[in-house]
Amino acid sequence: MNIIYKIVFIVTMLLALLFGFLHNFITGYNFGRLHIFLFNLCTGGSLILYHINNYRKYDFFIFLFFITSFVYAILSFSHYYSGAVVTALVLFLIVECVRRNNFGNIMSFFDRKIYISNKFRHASLLCLSIGLIISICAIINEYTNLYYVKRLSLDSFFLGFSFPISLITFSVIFDLIKGKIENKKVVGEICFWVINLGVIVFFIFIITEQIFLELIISIILGFCVLYVFYIFIKNCGHIQQKYFLISGMVFLLMTAITGIFYIVVYIESPYNKNLLNQIIEYHRLVSLYGWNLSGLAVIVRFDDFPIKLNSIYAIIMHWLTVAILAPIAMNSRLFTVITLCSYIIYLKMLFFSKSTLKELG
Repeated sequence: MNIIYKIVFIVTMLLALLFGFLHNFITGYNFGRLHIFLFNLCTGGSLILYHINNYRKYDFFIFLFFITSFVYAILSFSHYYSGAVVTALVLFLIVECVRRNNFGNIMSFFDRKIYISNKFRHASLLCLSIGLIISICAIINEYTNLYYVKRLSLDSFFLGFSFPISLITFSVIFDLIKGKIENKKVVGEICFWVINLGVIVFFIFIITEQIFLELIISIILGFCVLYVFYIFIKNCGHIQQKYFLISGMVFLLMTAITGIFYIVVYIESPYNKNLLNQIIEYHRLVSLYGWNLSGLAVIVRFDDFPIKLNSIYAIIMHWLTVAILAPIAMNSRLFTVITLCSYIIYLKMLFFSKSTLKELG
């Protein structure tokens, strides 16, 4: 990846994390949208396009998407909703252009000749498009009198821009085990449909406030993720990417467990707002900066592996930052600074470690 791209993405990721803790220093503002949108939509969405466009160094669509998504995040935060709707539509058109150029129509999902990893890539773009349209609906839902759905809120619009990153990461996972499960395509197909349809159904249950059904589908998705974890460990060779993705999938399992725990607590003690907020904050941290970042890290260095980096040391640094320091930093200025410094060190190691492949070439 071009060094300018790396610097831009690192700065954006750092800003995203900073906005997640800025309430410790500045009160009276909700920085949640910037926290989520800068990471999931701006950085994540741009890297998805970068990956699907086969890592071209200069691509107009990637540049336009990054700038427009950054503007969208600022407009949403600043409550300029008419501008946010327009920029969301522009982003939708960009993603749809890339999706149609690379994958055609949605009937390709039913083509058994297409390998699972490509279906996950296609689904990632389609999900990103749908997420942008739903975000427009969320804006209209909150700030007009046309209709009102309690759960369809822009402040809680986390899943919509997080799920595309999950799907692109699953595409990499299935790419790495492609040769080992050629005779088990049915298994891959089942995993693909359970994950995609499961999240769609889960989102519908969230919107309609079907809490018990949310719990059931969460458990089903958790077992599906656990099975993908199993076949990945069993079939992936001893390559450097494997260890980052295993770490990411452990983060994903933690995300599933905390999500299920949140639903159970909500059922048992719906008025215990303090505990519910703590659980959902931890859930978001391990999802965004644990699972999602693990996938994006592999995508950023996809063509560079193996890289000159002590993988175990980097993974320990990642876990220390996300699972321990970041939750403490939610209510501590001192730990906010420590977490940001740790995060910078981790990103620097990940993005700028030298590639042994380039040196051999």
